[in-house]
Amino acid sequence: MRVATRLHWRCLLIPALYALLNIFFVSFASAIAGVSTIWSFLGYLLAGASLYQTIKSLKRYFLTQYFITTHRLVIQRGLSAKRSISINFESITGCEVQRTWLGYTKIGKLTVYVQHGTQKGLCVLQNVPHAQAFSEELKRTQYDFNASYHGVLGSYR
Repeated sequence: MRVATRLHWRCLLIPALYALLNIFFVSFASAIAGVSTIWSFLGYLLAGASLYQTIKSLKRYFLTQYFITTHRLVIQRGLSAKRSISINFESITGCEVQRTWLGYTKIGKLTVYVQHGTQKGLCVLQNVPHAQAFSEELKRTQYDFNASYHGVLGSYR
């Protein structure tokens, strides 16, 4: 394995926002409990929904990883191998980094173009930290693979 990364830390801001909403809804429901049972029930219901979203977002952050091996790009979502996507370098025809609206590429969306036979498609990797460097490493590893696979000598650049 050459490179491994997970989602950017900014993805933790969404679960933090849901956690704050959860605290607000629980506080609201407990404060209003003596006055109105309907509003209290609604507050606890919204607290449960925000807790669910918090756990779901944290699970996505901690269980999503991107790997570049010597022969493929692996996208792992979850604990089991059933939820992972493996793209061989023979199928990858290119990749590009989309800049954010500020032109900031340390956090980015990386689009990998894939062609298998006559089928074309793309795989979008969201919230990749240092997306430009990850893209360059993907291209460099793909070049090294193609050079060793086809017996071509030369340098990446």
